[in-house]
Amino acid sequence: MKHMVGAWMQYALSRRQLFASCAALFGTLALSACAPEQQNKGVGPLPDPELQVAPTDSADGVNVDLTHLNAMMIFSQIGYMNQNRDQFIGKTIKIKGNFDSYDNNGRRFYGVLITDTTGCCTTGLEFSSAEEKAYPADYPEIGNEMTVTGVFDTYTEEDITYIYLRDASFEASK
Repeated sequence: MKHMVGAWMQYALSRRQLFASCAALFGTLALSACAPEQQNKGVGPLPDPELQVAPTDSADGVNVDLTHLNAMMIFSQIGYMNQNRDQFIGKTIKIKGNFDSYDNNGRRFYGVLITDTTGCCTTGLEFSSAEEKAYPADYPEIGNEMTVTGVFDTYTEEDITYIYLRDASFEASK
């Protein structure tokens, strides 16, 4: 029994770190693959580093809208946001992906996940709702598509800084 609890805690911790570490890892890999000194080995034009989505002001209050980007660009953008946190803290972010949730020692975590175009890797953003909600009644089913809008922020636990969307609202895709 003790071994099973330890394994679940390790599993939950690894899923929780997925929201932060997978984004940072993929963003680093994507950015290093696009370095100017790298040769283009016939895979098409290299992405322009200036194409990162910078925070802007809009009529709907969203500063960074990721809903119009494909999965590969969202991977890159989340990595960029993780590496340049100060540029995004306090900005309103909008993202579309699949809902996920898990419990870690009595604390429930919620996230919106994006799978890359090959289906091998997943990244995403953790979020906390602006309103008191009951799980699972007030949330989509795990895996269902949703759009989340929230304020980019960070928190630190055990010397690890995580990015997330606070005061978030969400709606399930129809």
